[in-house]
This record gives sequence, structure tokens and C-alpha cells, in this order.
Amino acid sequence: MAITDFSTQASGCHCKPLLEKLEGQLTETQEEMRLHILNVQEQVNRRLSKMDHRNRHQMKVLDLLSEQRAAAERRRTGFRIEQRAAQGREEALMTQAAVSHELKRWCVSRLKDMDAPLPARGQYYHLLPSQSVEQCAADADLESVPLLSVLSGDSSTSLATYVNILPSRSSVSVGGPEPDMVGGKTYFEMKVERSPDVAEARVEGSDPSVNEKPPNRDSKSE
Repeated sequence: MAITDFSTQASGCHCKPLLEKLEGQLTETQEEMRLHILNVQEQVNRRLSKMDHRNRHQMKVLDLLSEQRAAAERRRTGFRIEQRAAQGREEALMTQAAVSHELKRWCVSRLKDMDAPLPARGQYYHLLPSQSVEQCAADADLESVPLLSVLSGDSSTSLATYVNILPSRSSVSVGGPEPDMVGGKTYFEMKVERSPDVAEARVEGSDPSVNEKPPNRDSKSE
């Protein structure tokens, strides 16, 4: 509008062609400036769009990486937990096996100690005559009085048996089996039932080379 006014005012002068030329150049320059501004604006918008797309892509990549790292960390944590749990179970099983083995060994040793028979030892006791036959025992030969041999197969228990037997020249039975005569000696077999073992007591005739000497009449009468 200012250019139009200026050309109107200068219509009567000789510089009108120059002004028209200048007006055309200004119009062209104005159009170029407008195009340039539009181009710059378009470039800026394009760059902003690219930056926005790149930022979005980076955000997606970061989210994916974060998810992958979280999943990997979860897997590592789960693996460590399972490994530690397996190690704990293995240690518990080893400890249980060791304790079981030790307990079994201890029980076996205790059973062996309880069941292992010791070498049998003959224990000889003088037979005590009963009061009802004391006179007959006084008349009999004391050298023929048998001795009680007690054999115990159980080392953890003791057997104390007292038997009153009247020796005679005929067969003698004291509420038990019949005696056996072997080589001038009288044997009496007596079995005592016990749980869990069975102890046997043998009544053997006196032998001066093995058994103790019987007491004399004076000590017996005392």
C-alpha cells in the first residue's frame, strides 16, 4: 500500500519506471521470503517429526530393554533361589543320611553288645541238702555229693539257682529229669526258659581235679 502511494505521488516525475522496477523486485523478494519461511517451517516441522519419532522409538527400545533386563534379573534370581534351595535340600539330605547312618551304627553296636555272648564260665556251687533228708545226707558219703554247674549264655543277665539234691546210690529225681550215670558221675540237666535267650544249668558230679573240695563234717554241722 505504501508502494502504491509512492508510485501515485511519483507519477508525474521521470523516475516512475525505476519505481515500478523496484516495486516488482520488492514483490519478488517478498514472495521469496514467504517461500523461504514456509520452507524453513516445513523443515522445522519435519525435523521435529523426526525427533518425535526417534524419541518414541528410543522410548520403546528403552522399555523393551528394561523389560528384558527385568526378565533376565527375575530368571537369575529364580535360578539363584532354586540353586540355594537345591543346595539346602542336598545338605539336609546329607545331614539326614549321616544322622541316620550314625543312629543305625549306634543301634547295631548296641544290639551287638546286647546279643554278643561272652565265653561261658562254669560256676560251681555246693548242693545244700534239704532238712527232711539231713540225716540221710549225714550217713551218705560226702565225696559223692554233686556240684551245681551253672552255664549262662546271656551276658547281660545273671542266673542264680539253688538246688537241693540228696545223693543216693539209686536213681534220684528232684522235680526234674532223670540223672545220667557216666563214669561214676551223676549229671542233672536243667533248662531255664528266659526271654530272649535260654540259659542251661548243668549239675555235674564233684571231681577233685576240677571242682572245689567239699566241706568236712565239722564245718557242715556248724
